[in-house]
Amino acid sequence: MTNVESSKAKASALPVEEANKLQKAVQRSNKGDGPAAYAAFISYSHTDEKTANWLHRQLETYRIPSGIAPAVGKQGLFGRHIGQVFRDRAEFAAGGELEQEIQAALTRSDHLIVLSSPSAAASKYVAAEIDYFSSLTKNGRIIPVIVEGDPPSCFPAALRDGLE
Repeated sequence: MTNVESSKAKASALPVEEANKLQKAVQRSNKGDGPAAYAAFISYSHTDEKTANWLHRQLETYRIPSGIAPAVGKQGLFGRHIGQVFRDRAEFAAGGELEQEIQAALTRSDHLIVLSSPSAAASKYVAAEIDYFSSLTKNGRIIPVIVEGDPPSCFPAALRDGLE
């Protein structure tokens, strides 16, 4: 093999090696022993479930425009997509504490999206999710989305604290 052929073989192998590294990183993140597995976690009151379903579907299927750098989104691991978004699909047991699965999902999320409404403002579960996410020192990664009502009354107390 000539030097030119050897360098071409190395050059063509490099993208495969890089792709394998990215694939392994994604697999680790989905097992919980690597970087965040979710681009975002949607926190909402179950009375706002229809909106949560719609937003979840829109975010996971959104395609990042080609003019934007591929590093945008969840560490650039998903190419032109934002990445996986967590949304719980079941009611919590009355009186129970924030479940371990929810805490694990919050820990493994890059952002917290809070669907804000009077129902969300009154929800102890939404408040607990905000408090837990904030305790992870990810305060700058909380995105409130007003679904119903007017600020500041539609915001859960944990979000209102900085506004009043």
